[in-house]
Amino acid sequence: MTRRRHPGGPIIVMHTTRDQKDKANPYTLMLMSSMPGDIKAVDFRWTRAVAGKCDVVHLHWPELLLRDSLAWKRVLRKVLFTVMYLRWAATRMPIVETVHNISPHEPGSRYERKILSALSRRTTAWIKLNPVDISVPAGRIVEIPHGHYRDWFKDCPRPDFARGRYLFFGLIRPYKNVEGLIDAFTQLNDPDTSLRIVGASSDPAFHDAILVLQAQRDDVSAECTFVSDWQLAEEIGRAELVVLPYKEFYNSGAALLALSLGRPVLTSRSRASELLQDEFGKEWVLLYSGLLSGADLKDALQLRRELQTECAMPDLSQREWSSISDAHAKLYLSVSKPRRG
Repeated sequence: MTRRRHPGGPIIVMHTTRDQKDKANPYTLMLMSSMPGDIKAVDFRWTRAVAGKCDVVHLHWPELLLRDSLAWKRVLRKVLFTVMYLRWAATRMPIVETVHNISPHEPGSRYERKILSALSRRTTAWIKLNPVDISVPAGRIVEIPHGHYRDWFKDCPRPDFARGRYLFFGLIRPYKNVEGLIDAFTQLNDPDTSLRIVGASSDPAFHDAILVLQAQRDDVSAECTFVSDWQLAEEIGRAELVVLPYKEFYNSGAALLALSLGRPVLTSRSRASELLQDEFGKEWVLLYSGLLSGADLKDALQLRRELQTECAMPDLSQREWSSISDAHAKLYLSVSKPRRG
């Protein structure tokens, strides 16, 4: 879509993400790079947030701006966040937030909850990634789907899958229930299957448990660290079934990543995952109810084999970045008009 440039120059939109291509979420990087000429997407900097030029702020996981493993850095972040918030409030900065999760997966401090609640009450517009209802304290709600990852990984290898291989990938965090997947795979007790776990974990106890498990079993392997896009694409390609045993499923970039690379996904049943299954089909999105069990793993793999068609890729037409970029640009322009006028 071609747009006329705003008479005051392009709309400057600051996204709360950092340009760390080895560890950053590709979603925000793809969104920023897809913007048309009348939108200038810039990444987050504290100097830009507290004193720089900006027309719209787009929040992604805002709690991460306050968190750090070092106590002195957490204190510094609190100070900077407070100054930033006061500036945005004084200047009536338009704020857009994408609801990536219904709530933060790990509880934050009392200050974090208080300041983020205040920020939420000042938010101009919320973007939800699917038709599931969300509750917000203020602002309008716009539905814009999560884009695919096909172009991001277009130059990466696509190996043939290894029959019987289950894969979990992504950051290993408590809500993702990786321990539950390991227990279910242990119940399965099928010599023709294997489990592969790929993703960084900050929990030393989990590292130790994985090392013990790998020493005891030849059918379990893990790489608990960040991996390159190239290696991740290869790991996903070699899986017959990607398993994401999340305790709650609202939105999953990992599920869309697997589907973008032509691998089917098994995940927990929820309203959001049912909508994903409706979109892509039961041969691509398989669901289980309750706690994941060995029987669920066995049944899902058997069902996938029965339903598998000659189509090597799911239909990603509803996830094209051209329409997603268009919808974001339209929203930025609408929320920035009163301030610029």
